[in-house]
Amino acid sequence: MISSSTCFEVYRYQIIPIDRCFQADWVMGISTIEDLISEKNNIFMQTLFEIEGDFIGRKGLTSKIIATGKDYVLMKIGRRKLLKRETKDFKSEVYDSWPSLIVFFWNSPDKQFLAVQKKTSVFQSNRTLVKSVENNINNKMKNFQLRSHYEPLFEKEEFWNLISNEFKNKIDYVVFNLVTPNMAAISASLTEDLKSFAKETNTAKTKLKIESDKDSSLNLTPKNRTLSGLVDYSSKGGGDIAVKLKGVKKVMHTSSSIKEVYFDEIELDEKNVHLLKELLSTL
Repeated sequence: MISSSTCFEVYRYQIIPIDRCFQADWVMGISTIEDLISEKNNIFMQTLFEIEGDFIGRKGLTSKIIATGKDYVLMKIGRRKLLKRETKDFKSEVYDSWPSLIVFFWNSPDKQFLAVQKKTSVFQSNRTLVKSVENNINNKMKNFQLRSHYEPLFEKEEFWNLISNEFKNKIDYVVFNLVTPNMAAISASLTEDLKSFAKETNTAKTKLKIESDKDSSLNLTPKNRTLSGLVDYSSKGGGDIAVKLKGVKKVMHTSSSIKEVYFDEIELDEKNVHLLKELLSTL
């Protein structure tokens, strides 16, 4: 049973061809890059079933699928922890505990959400878990010449508020780390030149850095169409933005501020998955 107001952190995954000049897979009936892209979500869903059980290359993690539908998979992921307790005869013994959390994949081609229950008794930071999930899935996906990339969603309004107010005239540089767009639903704000350039050069990720003179600072405003498009795409799970302030060593990342949804007093199963979908659809 999920407790009252269970928090889920929300990520987006994009499924990208490893190489656009790929070898045809006649067994799968995939002869062109267009065939591969059209089948990517079916292949991803198949992969989710194949990874059920112990994680490859990550000891102490295991998963179990608890509900599935046409476009979703609901699973639990458990993490092994060794605990110590005292027995009646005043001796200490170590035993296994497997605290778990819920992970939800919405695999519709225009959604591709990963929602991860926030449960610090399992993971202090879900980024560690998401990276393990990514590696486990991609270990299988590479056999189909595909790779999935995961980025958190964040509030772009908060980003602009900091950039335009608190950090105004203080910004040294900004770095955009973008996943090559493969979802029309979130990439409309990007320029066609950028999207075409990434695909034509066989790029998986694009790193774009803008930096001011050492005696000046960047002038960043949402009125700039290109800049606004980069921020909008990143905020929807398209990538991470790093911001460096003058005189400050630490670099801030938007990936450290993850958008959350709250699921109230409901046992999450196939009967009410649609309620979680409704929450995610508002993002």
